[in-house]
Amino acid sequence: MIRITIDAAPQELRSYIKRIPQVGIKAMRRAARRSESLMVQRTDTAMPFPAVDRGIYREAWTVENIPDGAILFNPAPHAAAVEFGSRPFTPPYSVILEWVIRKFKNRITVADKASGRRRGRAARVDRQLVAIAWGVVNKIRRYGIKPRHVMTGGQRQMEAYVQDEMMAIKKDIEEGKI
Repeated sequence: MIRITIDAAPQELRSYIKRIPQVGIKAMRRAARRSESLMVQRTDTAMPFPAVDRGIYREAWTVENIPDGAILFNPAPHAAAVEFGSRPFTPPYSVILEWVIRKFKNRITVADKASGRRRGRAARVDRQLVAIAWGVVNKIRRYGIKPRHVMTGGQRQMEAYVQDEMMAIKKDIEEGKI
């Protein structure tokens, strides 16, 4: 969760905000909305690989207005694990198997269908998926989950959005538009 408020503005620009606080609050909310779309983009490009399976985490990014600005957060149940990673634990095998089937079923079955041996190969495909699922379970059991740093990695860009909004306010005040 990141609070984007007037306090986030650079010191030299706060005097402009204090003249007309409502304008500053609206600017912080605009910066938060821009940051929300940045988080969606960063979710799709997270390293070592994107944190997207069914899109629950990506679609959960939310901006909530508060009296002095806005809060950007992700209420998805697995958001903390995506952002910060996790220590080793034993994940539920059934959940991992479902994920493996979604990710690998088409890749494996296409090659097997091309060979023309469906019945005997179908059993081996299922064994391949089970083996992949157990491999993932064992890797998480030994090493945990690596962090993606979706939000913390975008911090500088979010600060740049706040700076842009503040400079726009400064320019409007100096030109007499506000």
